[in-house]
Amino acid sequence: MTKKLVLLSCLIFLSFTAAFAAVKPSTIQDGWIAGFGTTGSALTVAGGYERAIDNRSSVVLETGYGIGNNFMFAAINSSLRYKLKTDPGKWEPFIGIGINYSDYSKKVTEVPGINNIEKGGAAGIDILVSITRDKIGLDLGYDSRSGLLAGWRIKL
Repeated sequence: MTKKLVLLSCLIFLSFTAAFAAVKPSTIQDGWIAGFGTTGSALTVAGGYERAIDNRSSVVLETGYGIGNNFMFAAINSSLRYKLKTDPGKWEPFIGIGINYSDYSKKVTEVPGINNIEKGGAAGIDILVSITRDKIGLDLGYDSRSGLLAGWRIKL
C-alpha cells in the first residue's frame, strides 16, 4: 500500500511539473506602477514597483495616500501576486496576498466591509483578485485594516 501511495504521489508531482513546464512565456514585466481607486471609504492614489519572480508570479511594493470625508491616511503595502492564466493580449486573472501598514488621521466609522478604523497606525493583511491586459489592471479586494478596496492600475 505504501509503495502505491508513493507511486501515486510521484505521478501527481510529475503531472503538475509537466503542466507548469507548458506555461507560455511570462507577460509580467518589471516596472513602475500607478493607480487610483477606493479603499474603505476613501479615494486613493498609489504608486510602486512590480518585480517578476518567474513566469507567473511577482512581488509588488507600493505606497498610497487616501482622502475621505474629514480624514486622510497613508499606507505602504508589500504583496505577492500569482497569475492564474497566461494568455498574452487577452485579460489575464491574478490573485494576490499582502501585508500593509496604514496610518489614519482620525477614527473612521461605518467603513464598508470593516465598520470602524481606529486613529493611528496599524498593520493589516490584504487579499486581491485582479485582471490585467497589457499595461492596464483592474483590482478588487479586502484589507483587514481598511475594508473593501477597488481600483485600477497602469504599468508605466
